[in-house]
Amino acid sequence: MISIRRLALAIAPLAVLAPTLSSCSSVRSDAITVNGESLSRSDFDEIVVGYAAGFPGSVLETGALNASMARGFLTDWATTQIYATRLEADGVAVTDEQLAAAREGLARQTGFAEASEVAQNFYVYAAAVRSAFEEQYGLTDDEVRDAYEAGPSSSKVYCLRGILTADEPRIGEAALRLATGEDFAAVAAEISSDPTKVTGGILQNPRTGGACLDDETLLGQVAPQFAEALASVGIDEPTAPFEIPNVGWVILILRPFDEVTNDVRDVIAQPGLAELRDELVRTADVSVGSQYGRWDATKGEVIPF
Repeated sequence: MISIRRLALAIAPLAVLAPTLSSCSSVRSDAITVNGESLSRSDFDEIVVGYAAGFPGSVLETGALNASMARGFLTDWATTQIYATRLEADGVAVTDEQLAAAREGLARQTGFAEASEVAQNFYVYAAAVRSAFEEQYGLTDDEVRDAYEAGPSSSKVYCLRGILTADEPRIGEAALRLATGEDFAAVAAEISSDPTKVTGGILQNPRTGGACLDDETLLGQVAPQFAEALASVGIDEPTAPFEIPNVGWVILILRPFDEVTNDVRDVIAQPGLAELRDELVRTADVSVGSQYGRWDATKGEVIPF
């Protein structure tokens, strides 16, 4: 692990993690131990503060770090270690290709470039471990592709680009240009009034930040009209323009599988994989520093006392 700096974090009761001015921690116990592998308090401090550098929303107005964010990181570390333990036991190594793909995917997410190197390295490794775990024990790439390309009515996965305009004539112009074969991302960048125009209209999952949405998120947090508009189109085929009241006019397109392979894996239902995950989490030997919370094996996460 590459060290960039060490900042100690003092725990504020039940609420926040506040950075101190000390260069080393006064708490000597490990932050978390999973199946015999430990994350030291100092390494935990370094990664969490490095993560917060890229995601200002995790820092309160007081300058303190939200405790739920820290517990979320400990959960990520624990699940990464649990998956890595199983992979190692089965002789499966995380490949350079998986690490490179994980870094490429994360680099497209807001805030990643601003996070510290040590925080970036952890999340790249965590994503690569998850990818290796899913490839080893989940559906094959071909099975995931087939499920996705069958369409969202069966896969319940939506990986989208969109164009939003305030009026019908403007969306009509976009539809005409798409009908003549122009690239959807280029048209979105020029015509769309939505902030996603800077990424060619790529819609992110508001819950996870990923590039694909599940059925529940699409219907409950985005716009239920999306599902209806997409029901009659294939992959990489623009929808007809449709109106969302009090929002504007929209055209959507389902992105090709090759653009969103890992994101589809994150969303698509894999019951056998879920059962294995639940078993590994339930049987893992996990202990958490009492200042952070406790491990809940039924939920698979670090929770407050």
